[in-house]
Amino acid sequence: MRERDPLFTFRLTPVLLSLSGLPPEEHPALLARHGLPPSAAMGTCTVALSAVRGLIQEVATRRRDPCFGLTLATSIPEGTYGLVELLARTAPSVGDALRVLARHGDQINPVGRFEATDVERGLELHYHVLGSSSGLGALQNEFSIAFVVRAMRLVATAPLRPTWAWFAHDAPSDRARLEAFFECPLEFGAKSCGFALDAAGASLTLTSSDAVVHEYLAQQAAERGGDAASFTRTVCLVVEQQLGFDDLELNRVAEHLAMTPRTLQRRLTDEGTSFSNVVDGLRRQHAERLLREGVPAERAAELLGFASAESFRRALRRWRRADSN
Repeated sequence: MRERDPLFTFRLTPVLLSLSGLPPEEHPALLARHGLPPSAAMGTCTVALSAVRGLIQEVATRRRDPCFGLTLATSIPEGTYGLVELLARTAPSVGDALRVLARHGDQINPVGRFEATDVERGLELHYHVLGSSSGLGALQNEFSIAFVVRAMRLVATAPLRPTWAWFAHDAPSDRARLEAFFECPLEFGAKSCGFALDAAGASLTLTSSDAVVHEYLAQQAAERGGDAASFTRTVCLVVEQQLGFDDLELNRVAEHLAMTPRTLQRRLTDEGTSFSNVVDGLRRQHAERLLREGVPAERAAELLGFASAESFRRALRRWRRADSN
């Protein structure tokens, strides 16, 4: 089976360019080599996950930094992840902040999902990437988990030390720097990425906690994200992993959800929609974003799984007619 290559919303291009060591006049060529639009240099872009992996790997290679994921995690400015990050920072405790991430983290990127699980010894945070046994890849896996740990350490009222951390990729040749950062045993080749906290760590209060602001931001996140528990939203998350490679097929999505196509359609009907409507809505959402970012129609059509640029343009005309009616 061909490895999946989902669309990925990436916010760290400006930081990567600053870390690349290249002069500004060479930045456009670096982005072009990996299929990123010139507008990515200014902030957020949506591209295939493989493009992001390639850019990160080239910068890591240029820096000769095998732990570049960790370097990146300690380099990005606070607030990069907007509403969800601020919502987590204003939570009452570390555990509450991680539960916020599990509930709303798909608003940062729908490629994967965080899960916060209460266990006998405390709390575990798992990060799963749908359809990928190795997560986002070694550097991005390490970045993702290190970023969350660092973000919590910056606002926890006492030192925060995980009891254990794990990653879906194979062990690196030099793990000493990762061990020094996490200050706990590490496991590689796991089924997900994540870390565990004991009860004391999970209950640490946050210096940035603010009940009033937190409640307001929670309302904003709920309105933006809709019902995270709905079946339609679950299907959306799976479908977004298939946009841009192969044809979108009901059977493939149903198989991913371990149910029959008939059951999938019935549950969507129960929520007032259909599989074709879900696909069309997601394609439209991503099409608008890609075109805003200056991605050519031919490339947008490829990323969104259209048969041709002309079929993509027909869809654009249909969406615009619907808006005018």
